[in-house]
Amino acid sequence: MTPLKSLLLGSALLLAPVSANADSITKTDGTVLSGVTVVNEGLDAVTYKEGRASKSVPAGEVASVEFDAYPEDVDEALGYLAEGDAVTALQVLEGYVDAQVRKSSERRYKWAPAFAAHMTIVLHQRLFDLQGMKSAADRLIENYPKSRYLPEAYLALARAEAWLGDSGAAMATLDRLAELVASEGLSEHWSREVALEKVALDPEQTGPAKRAALADVAKAASGDPVVWAQARVAEGESYLTEAEAAPAPKAKDLREKARRVFEDVIAKDGAGEEALAGAYAGLGDCMFFEGADADDEAILKQAVTSYLRVVLSYPNQGQYVPKALFYAMRCFDLMGDRSRTRDMRRALLSLYGGTSWAERPEVKN
Repeated sequence: MTPLKSLLLGSALLLAPVSANADSITKTDGTVLSGVTVVNEGLDAVTYKEGRASKSVPAGEVASVEFDAYPEDVDEALGYLAEGDAVTALQVLEGYVDAQVRKSSERRYKWAPAFAAHMTIVLHQRLFDLQGMKSAADRLIENYPKSRYLPEAYLALARAEAWLGDSGAAMATLDRLAELVASEGLSEHWSREVALEKVALDPEQTGPAKRAALADVAKAASGDPVVWAQARVAEGESYLTEAEAAPAPKAKDLREKARRVFEDVIAKDGAGEEALAGAYAGLGDCMFFEGADADDEAILKQAVTSYLRVVLSYPNQGQYVPKALFYAMRCFDLMGDRSRTRDMRRALLSLYGGTSWAERPEVKN
């Protein structure tokens, strides 16, 4: 675009009438409330204006909210994120949230500070910065106790604690969430999430006993596809963990059972991004070991496809992405594709250099 055209376009935009916000609320049943202005995302309800009328929808019935406009800093951060720069996006959001915690100055977008605090948790998880994820979750819990993002913050805190090796703290955090659900009368979805994480994050539960407990969770969540799918993924992962120490014939059988579980999750409507990322990562594992054992390039290519789907489609699921990059690298290496092996190694070291996956000998050599 020439400078003159750019100037004319900018002038035209300045003269154009400013449109009112047109936010939208997607409910858990799939219906969408569009053309509204969200006022607040509360723990009990999301309040909004439709024309001049003030209305609300119970928080437990809200799947997601799409905003038409944001405060300048938040908008800038989301712009960086849209360009794939999660690190800079996180830095901008951290600055905004810290400023709001010190002295709240948000008048027009009252929902924005809690939303931004929630996004810092999401981005720390995306980068698999567990200490940052833990601190961000603690900050939201302390400063925005009436936000609809509060239950998710408790879950994020419990996961960060467990992934950092403190399962006792994780169980205590889940107990706090259970108390919150009971005292505030929150959606049963959160009770099911607690039941799931009590099993999934407990290192003492392993093998068939763990899978039986997960089956109970999945059965109780038959009408909640998100929790059902997450429970099934944890079941599949349990098979894979058991296969690591099993003799070859049994390991093959365990991985085949895991594969069927992951395929069930992928076929499930409404499974949710976290479960789908886990299912595709797990499916990749099943095919990787099969392809590596048989020296079968066609199967290894299927594994790569599954791993790269995790990397490209579910970047916020940092608990799976570095692993997917590592095994995609291994697949390309076994197939003799040196160029793509280097690409995967470079991406792993660049994005997740501080994780255990980047410290493995296969990456260093």
